[in-house]
Amino acid sequence: MDEVMSLLAELAQLDVSLVAENGLLKISAAKGVLTGDLRRRLAESKDQIVRRLEERIEEESASRGPARIVPDSASDHLPFPLSDLQLGFYVANDPYMEFTSGRTSTWSSITPISTSRRTRRPGTRPWSATGARCAS
Repeated sequence: MDEVMSLLAELAQLDVSLVAENGLLKISAAKGVLTGDLRRRLAESKDQIVRRLEERIEEESASRGPARIVPDSASDHLPFPLSDLQLGFYVANDPYMEFTSGRTSTWSSITPISTSRRTRRPGTRPWSATGARCAS
C-alpha cells in the first residue's frame, strides 16, 4: 500500500470525510481529530488524493450505467400517496373536524354599501340584512 492509500485508510478510521469538488479537497472532521502531522501529510498529498477521488467517482458512475425504471407489479394495486393539497382538502372535509362546515366551493366579493338610510341607494338592503342572508 502506498503512502496516499495508507493516509486515506488512517483518515477513514478517524471518521474524516474527504470530498473532491472541481479540483478542490473538502475535509470534514470532528474538532481536534486533525493533528499537525495529519494536516502536513494531507497538504503534501493533496493533488494525488483529489486525482484518486475523482477517478473513483468516474469509475463508479461508469460501472453503474444509466438508471433503469423497473415495474413493480406487486404494488400495482396500491394507490399513490396524497399530495399536500389533496391531504388538506381531505382533512378539511372531515365531518369530525370542529373548525369547518365544509369546503368552500364558490368565491364572491361583496361591494361595500352605505349603512346610513339617507345615503343608501334605492332598492338596496341594509348591511345587516345582507350579512344575515350571506350567513345562512
